[in-house]
Amino acid sequence: MIRRYAEHVKKTPHLLLLEQSKIETQEWQIAYADVTLIKKNDEEDYKYIGFDIHFNLIEGIIYKRIFINFSFHALIRVIERCNIQELSTPDKVKKFLSSMIKPILLRCLSMYEDMYEELSIYKSDDTIEKNKIFEKRESYIITNNLFMPIVMEIGKNPSGKIAFGFTIKTVMPDTYNGAKKTIKEKERKHLKEKIFDYSYLLVPYAHLL
Repeated sequence: MIRRYAEHVKKTPHLLLLEQSKIETQEWQIAYADVTLIKKNDEEDYKYIGFDIHFNLIEGIIYKRIFINFSFHALIRVIERCNIQELSTPDKVKKFLSSMIKPILLRCLSMYEDMYEELSIYKSDDTIEKNKIFEKRESYIITNNLFMPIVMEIGKNPSGKIAFGFTIKTVMPDTYNGAKKTIKEKERKHLKEKIFDYSYLLVPYAHLL
């Protein structure tokens, strides 16, 4: 069953296979991204290209829970700074996007984990103080020598359930002064090696929200 689904993901143009775990076992799991266009509020034009991250876990399928969004400005910057041969065929585009989205997702899950850990140890009944944990969070990732600031926000998905949006509004080479300044000033948590190393955050109802 999972084998057929993994093959379906590989063959479907708008799906990007990100990671597989425990392949060829009864605990086989996959993570992939569904590419879509996103509007903001009632605007007519699409403003973002989004990646809805799907997790096929032993416990069930999770989707529309974690979204990675690129502004078109950021996406254009990525394309401008890539070797044009990298994006010369649809297969190469998929391969490139997969290689780019996975490290971004790892940083996003790390940001989610930081919030989760803060909630786990929070003891006060002060609602105002607790709400600060849910305020906008910022971090960054460096991939393919590109510096990408990430903003994390909490909202609701179309089903009315809590969802986490991670937005990248700009991209620059990691040698730019703005990038070097942020890298110097903001220490980042070390990332886990694999997406499924964060699986305890993904299991339905395992979070504290």
